[in-house]
Amino acid sequence: MDSTKKCGSLILAALVIAAFTAGCGGGGASSGGSSSPSGGGSPTGGGSTPTTGALGNDDVRSIAVSGSTICVGTFGGGLSTSTDGGTSWTNFTTANGLANNIVNGVTLSGSTIYAATGTPPEGNTPAAGGVSISSNGGTSWSNFTTANGLGNDEVSQIAVNGASIYAANVGGLDLSTNGGKTWTSRTPPDITGGGSTNVPCVLISGSVMYAGNDGALSRSTNQGYDWTALVDTVGGSANAVISIAVSGTTICAGTEKGLLVSTDGGEHFTTYTTTNGLGDNDVEGVATDGTTIYAGTPHGLSISTNTGASWTNYTANGLGSPDIQGLVLSGTTLYAATGHGVSISTNGGTSWTNHL
Repeated sequence: MDSTKKCGSLILAALVIAAFTAGCGGGGASSGGSSSPSGGGSPTGGGSTPTTGALGNDDVRSIAVSGSTICVGTFGGGLSTSTDGGTSWTNFTTANGLANNIVNGVTLSGSTIYAATGTPPEGNTPAAGGVSISSNGGTSWSNFTTANGLGNDEVSQIAVNGASIYAANVGGLDLSTNGGKTWTSRTPPDITGGGSTNVPCVLISGSVMYAGNDGALSRSTNQGYDWTALVDTVGGSANAVISIAVSGTTICAGTEKGLLVSTDGGEHFTTYTTTNGLGDNDVEGVATDGTTIYAGTPHGLSISTNTGASWTNYTANGLGSPDIQGLVLSGTTLYAATGHGVSISTNGGTSWTNHL
């Protein structure tokens, strides 16, 4: 998978809503246009009524859960919300003011929805998208882009801590403390030496922030001013970190070539791959309660009840698709963003109910 695509969708939203299980994807640009650094960001409604019923697109790239609200980002169908367990959906697109219909990441914080949107550049056409924020359930959106200081308009994930908004994007990791109007870089250093600025994922757990880039999993204890590389993935069996989950002293980092697991707060990591029983080495989503680890891959869900020592793999059992692009563990309920809908399990992933 292309590491610029997303970061395990995060599943980072799980952090904002349920920190103890925290785990970190066409459409056109919004007709409302980009907000300007000086006075931009005013809500745009697009003049259309949101559609209801089925998902806007069944290719689900990201998912967030808060109470009875499920919010998902899709590939080309915009952002969809459900308040009845996925039975029905309300869909928001560029027609409603969203910056782009490809929603790579979604985060819920209180009553506010944050959407990480964007497509990569094509030829002479730059990346299109940015950070979309709605404080009224998706009725209107404020959009923020490189015009406001974002490193790149292809945004993969968003983490929120109070008034601080962190946007992981192809141009780095950026911080806004004024609702998105302006941004400041908080990008962890590129230890590869290749000059990459891509940050596929970011997660906040308590007072600690984690970010994955093309060379390492890094940690900051001072809001991104300084970073420590916990594990160098360049020389090992992994490369780009694309998903993160943290619970207690257990830290999981999904990469394109395996899953890195630490059970001692980041002092030591073990790499698990298909050789160890993992269903696929491309770990696009990960969630954990500290002992049980759920790893979402293009070839199903891998579950370990002993922090990685052994794995059980599921490709069916009610899953909408074996292509799992994001995971959220909220209490004892597991939510999976799949290539064909939102799948929900209440028994630890043994069986699933899929919603389209």
